[in-house]
Amino acid sequence: MRLSILDIYARIFEKKTGDSETVEPIKKSITVIKNQIEQFKNLDVVNLQHINIKEVIQESISMYAGILKEKNNKIVFIDDSAGEGANAFADREKFSIVINNIIKNANDVTKNDEIIIKISKIEEKIKISFTNHGEMIPKNKQDKIFEKGYTTKRDGWGVGLSVCRKFIGSQFGTLELEKSDEKETTFVLSLPLAQ
Repeated sequence: MRLSILDIYARIFEKKTGDSETVEPIKKSITVIKNQIEQFKNLDVVNLQHINIKEVIQESISMYAGILKEKNNKIVFIDDSAGEGANAFADREKFSIVINNIIKNANDVTKNDEIIIKISKIEEKIKISFTNHGEMIPKNKQDKIFEKGYTTKRDGWGVGLSVCRKFIGSQFGTLELEKSDEKETTFVLSLPLAQ
């Protein structure tokens, strides 16, 4: 209900000011949040379809561009997937939620940073790595970050990474913390390539 009110106020603001450039990211964010709420209601429902991984990632990057600027962060997107071949059978909405969550988490822990998203192909899988140079996840917490209810944030709910891993697992993929040290933190997501 409250999201609908936000949507109404965004439209009123746009109509009164004519500033669609400011309002458009707000409307996109409201839509993403609505979709995420619906996905949480249907955790076990998976709608596998042929998707272009790069396209979904680029949509997330575009959506977060303004938010990242607030902390002087930016995303560097590296495509080592050999052209147009970054396609997988995945649930587009759930995959998008995972990408958004990882970008948001990276932005939360760093500033004045280049968050690196890299796509590559390894055998029959597409691999996506997310690297930031912010706060290290303490070694004694690295094994716990995917547990339901666990959070490293003061205001966190502890559902993000556990749900992300479940979403990716339901799509025959994996989500892992590759490393977190004083220099960088890297998460790696993999999905089977669409043949």
